[in-house]
Amino acid sequence: MSIKTDKLAQRIQELQKLVAVKSNQKIAYGAIALELETIANSLKAGKISLQIYSKFPLLAQALSKFLHSNSNLSEYQFTIATFPKDLQQDKQQFPATLVLNLVSTSGQKQTRYPLASRGKVLVGRRPGCQILIPDVKDRISGEHLEIQRVPGRNLLSWEICDRSTNGTYINEQRLVKDSWTKLKPGDRITLGDSSLNDKTVEIIFEFNANQELENEGDKLASCDVFCLVINSSHLISEAEKQLIEKASKAAINKLFVVADTSGTSGQVPQTAIDSFAAIKSQINREDVNLELQLIPLFLRPFFPNASVTNIAHNYQDKFDAFCKSLEIPGKGGYEEILIKRVNAQVLCQIDRIERLMNLQQEELNQKVEKEQEKLQNSETEDLKEKAKSALQKVKSEKDKFFSKVKSELSQSKAAILDEFSKRSILTQVKTFTDNLKPVVVRREGYTYLQLQTENATTPSNVNNMMNHLCRNSLINWGNEEWQQICTTYADGGLNGLLQRSYNIFNIKPSVNSLNLLVQPIQIVELDKVLPGSILEVASEIRYQETSLINYLLKNTRSQVTSVVSLIVLFIGTIATFVGGMQQKGLIVAGITLIVLIFTTPFLIYNFYQEKPLKLEQEGEKIKKDLCSYFQSLAKSLVDKIMQTLTQRLEVEDQRIKGIIETIGEELAASIAQTEKQQALVKVNLEKIKLQQKSWEKEKADLQKFKLI
Repeated sequence: MSIKTDKLAQRIQELQKLVAVKSNQKIAYGAIALELETIANSLKAGKISLQIYSKFPLLAQALSKFLHSNSNLSEYQFTIATFPKDLQQDKQQFPATLVLNLVSTSGQKQTRYPLASRGKVLVGRRPGCQILIPDVKDRISGEHLEIQRVPGRNLLSWEICDRSTNGTYINEQRLVKDSWTKLKPGDRITLGDSSLNDKTVEIIFEFNANQELENEGDKLASCDVFCLVINSSHLISEAEKQLIEKASKAAINKLFVVADTSGTSGQVPQTAIDSFAAIKSQINREDVNLELQLIPLFLRPFFPNASVTNIAHNYQDKFDAFCKSLEIPGKGGYEEILIKRVNAQVLCQIDRIERLMNLQQEELNQKVEKEQEKLQNSETEDLKEKAKSALQKVKSEKDKFFSKVKSELSQSKAAILDEFSKRSILTQVKTFTDNLKPVVVRREGYTYLQLQTENATTPSNVNNMMNHLCRNSLINWGNEEWQQICTTYADGGLNGLLQRSYNIFNIKPSVNSLNLLVQPIQIVELDKVLPGSILEVASEIRYQETSLINYLLKNTRSQVTSVVSLIVLFIGTIATFVGGMQQKGLIVAGITLIVLIFTTPFLIYNFYQEKPLKLEQEGEKIKKDLCSYFQSLAKSLVDKIMQTLTQRLEVEDQRIKGIIETIGEELAASIAQTEKQQALVKVNLEKIKLQQKSWEKEKADLQKFKLI
């Protein structure tokens, strides 16, 4: 073994050590390790490889038997290779695919478009686009976007560029127009809007990065001399043509097509010669620096159980010529071919290793991006400031709110007790009592003066009515005030305060206690707070009604006495001059009778005039007492309602204060947890960066192998 071979073997061993360390990272490294072991064994054997292909196993075995029988070809290792059933060597691999989703009235349609590794893909409504969008999608531009493979990279990756008017979005984030952005597997590309609808389309980018590393184990890479055995009585098939073309592009030293002439009397038909010439011409046009040779051989003596095992004299020269063409001239010629082929195989494996390392490095880069994104999305200093600012703002909002509500509640209380206001409860009580009328009723032999409502047909309990008036009016007022407190006062009431607090606290990281800010506020049951029954005040009095006779007797006596006294005085004076007591008495009696006759109608008139006035005067006294009592009662009820509303406000104040404290504690705990996660992210980031440095060093070492 020469120095060159030793160095190459040493190089393979070093590669095997490198791959062995990485075999537990990816399965593909294990496959490379097996390939390197096969290459090392091939180099150790020191023989060049001749591979025999044929659609007819009998012919391949016959040629192999002949070659093994020739002692001059001991430098060769002969192998019968399996003829490929489905040649895909020229069929392009598509590790990346664009999945187009279209929404219409008939439903959603999905179409798959494989991405070639060369050229650009244009998407739009204009004819000529590789992915043509229907014209009904009017938010899509004629040439909306381009997708291409990232140039100058060993590892396949693709990038996208927006050329549209209405924009292109990746995962709902708008792209910068005319700027290239790298695509990641699973990216959702939406054209014309951030979400999929009947005016837009969606494209999903699918990419299997490992696919380009598959199917690398090409048997032709381990082939130094290629032999395809055909049956000369058959035309060369399409599969055989494809195999020849593939072999012509491989790093092969010699290329033969052996035509078995056993069925054509030792001659190659002209049709087979023409077909071969066409293939040879095609290969020459592709500038392949390799001569394709057609070798006619009569292989029947080497068939199993052949009746004649000796080569006829007239065929021997062709066998000799074929063996002669297999010989490698010059000293060390075989070793040079072996080293050249093994070196090419090693370079191929180095390229596979490099691709795998690029893939892993790309994965590391993506991990770094994700970890850095986590760090950016969880900046605790910013979160602390936001949380602190939110707490201060909500506390300030709360204090201002309750101060303003109490002020507005005090104003409302003053309004409900304003005796000069038509809407106040005091005015309502006074109006009610003013509308009561005094009525004389007789009960159990007594006469009473009683206050009743107008148009009352039966006696009514004025106390109950006024209590009902005060109670219902003030309960309605109290409920309206609570409603105002909840929805109106101080810029939206309690609901507005809670909503503003929710919006202020709705920062990242969110906390569970925020839900407490959207819980409904309980109602105030004022009917249970106010007393159902009260002490009654007198709405009637015992009333002594004066009869007409008594009134006449009482008033006639006084009226007649006064008049008669004056008359008597006057008559007494006259009588002094006239004389006679008898005449004096007659005059007095007559005058008295005359006075009675004239004053009685007047007194009767006065009686009927004074009677209702007296009733009204007595009724006013009762009304005044009744009004004063129920106005005092109303003030007392207002105080109770105010006390209840104030207590409920205090309860809400304490409740919201407790929620704010809980949210503050949860935010602090969440920020602390975020800081812990940040610390872990930073540790992971450092580990990944160390791995990146290690990969860079290993890639640099790998490049050294190429230079050896």
